[in-house]
Amino acid sequence: MIGRSELAAMRSGSILLNTARDGIVDEQALADALGDAEHPLAAAAVDTFEHEHATFASPLFGLPNALLTPHLAGMTKAAMATAAIRCADHIAALLAGRPDGVPVVTVETELIAQGHEAESVRGRPGRTGKESGFLARRP
Repeated sequence: MIGRSELAAMRSGSILLNTARDGIVDEQALADALGDAEHPLAAAAVDTFEHEHATFASPLFGLPNALLTPHLAGMTKAAMATAAIRCADHIAALLAGRPDGVPVVTVETELIAQGHEAESVRGRPGRTGKESGFLARRP
């Protein structure tokens, strides 16, 4: 988390960009820093907020050196067109039996994402009789 001490350690004239997840930057500490003419932070651009609801309230709102966007920086026409084309390409590859390079969530990848250990078992038949890539175990 980026709080008061991390903001104070920034170089004079720094600009903070936050397009990550809510909670990464302490919004009140950022607002206080931006409101202090002696603080090294010059400006901030923020695309994600602690509370992103209909009742939007952020201490950054209204600050002249804070650019706030509604968490849709990646929603440009070009980004949406690229995503649509990639999705169509992936579907076509899967239907043609070419799954290499297509991100597919399987039971194995989901278990790994949940923190289970995975042991490679390539070449060993799985429950379906086909070769399986991983054997997941509980931690």
